[in-house]
Amino acid sequence: MLLKSVSYHNFRPFIGDQKIEFTVPTDTSDKNVTVILGENTFGKSTIVLSFVWCLYGESRFNKPNDILNKKIEARMKPFEHETAWVEIEFEDGGKHYVMRRTQRFTADKYCYLKADQSTATLHYFTETGEQKPVADNSPLGIKHAVDEFIPHDLASFFFFEGEKNNEIEKKDLGDAVRTLLGLKAYGNMRKHLMGSDTATTPTPSSVMGYYLEKQKDVSDSKAQAEYNKMVTAQAALRKALEDIEQLKKDIAYYEGEITKINEALRKAAPF
Repeated sequence: MLLKSVSYHNFRPFIGDQKIEFTVPTDTSDKNVTVILGENTFGKSTIVLSFVWCLYGESRFNKPNDILNKKIEARMKPFEHETAWVEIEFEDGGKHYVMRRTQRFTADKYCYLKADQSTATLHYFTETGEQKPVADNSPLGIKHAVDEFIPHDLASFFFFEGEKNNEIEKKDLGDAVRTLLGLKAYGNMRKHLMGSDTATTPTPSSVMGYYLEKQKDVSDSKAQAEYNKMVTAQAALRKALEDIEQLKKDIAYYEGEITKINEALRKAAPF
């Protein structure tokens, strides 16, 4: 993921529309580092945490709902609306993306702010410069797409928060790395098929276990039917062989009778 720029609209200390463009490698320069300097409370941490808020909808500020610029808030009259948003442009896998998260605020009759749930959009640019949505732009669709870029569990690693605790648990790190490598999806598929991501034989409740049980049932019934056919055929064969033996005896008897009749006829014939 290569960050290209971040834009703000009435977001915390950034009043109006502001944009920061980052140094990225070009055909003529390989520079890729942007340094931001400023006094304390001048917004350096806000820049870092704005990425977390935009990408994941998670506010890590001391006051989670403290999103709208204070000067804009002070100007609002009862029942007026204002919005704050952050927009990130970045490249990933050779594609150019733009993501924006927006939050709407309404002043009540006492000018206290009510914040709506933030909403996000994620688009990519085609070769002709046309913007097209990624997935269905639903919250779950965007969450899945963002986790493919940088998993939420690794947010503290990529967007380091200075003096704050940035420790990542080993479990979260392992899950995030598996997601980036595509192994998490494989593990889920294997667990679905086998019943466990470590199982060597399918459990009865798994897809493969269910299939094998059904196959066994079908195979047993078919085998029984074929066995019954074989038994019936063998019985019929034995009966046919017995009938053949009886017919042989009958033929021998009648041949003997014919011989006797022919002998009697010769004796009775006139000379």
